[in-house]
Amino acid sequence: MIILSNGTFIDEAAARHLKSLKGFRYIQISLDGITEETHALTRGKGHFPMAMAAIRSIIDQGLPFKLAPTLHNANMHELPAIADLAVSHGGWLSPNQLKEMPHPGLNFTNVAMSNDRLLEALRGVNEHVVAKFGMQTFVELSQRYLADDPEVC
Repeated sequence: MIILSNGTFIDEAAARHLKSLKGFRYIQISLDGITEETHALTRGKGHFPMAMAAIRSIIDQGLPFKLAPTLHNANMHELPAIADLAVSHGGWLSPNQLKEMPHPGLNFTNVAMSNDRLLEALRGVNEHVVAKFGMQTFVELSQRYLADDPEVC
């Protein structure tokens, strides 16, 4: 079982429950910035403390986890810090690209990034993780988490 969440309902009790489940592989939390200001650009104001509390509960329970930032031009600079938070606690990183979708009241035209910028960001964060945590940690964690990734159409 793999859970994808924005972290809203993951508290200490929920994390303990997840830990008790057979077949639980990992939980993925959407974290679009390492600061309230940056995270709020895509997730809305007031959500950051809930996401961080969920991450703390997951870490406290020793659950396997991924942080999944939706990357755009206004948060790429925080990607190494998000990676540090994940990898330093045995988690992994699963970035994805912000897509311009028709969301009522939201306009991402100024922050959506090109495919080239996405590849540049991903290369950069991989280099950062290897430099900070070592190739062995990079390989072990990437293999651990990528082996359980679901196949998505």
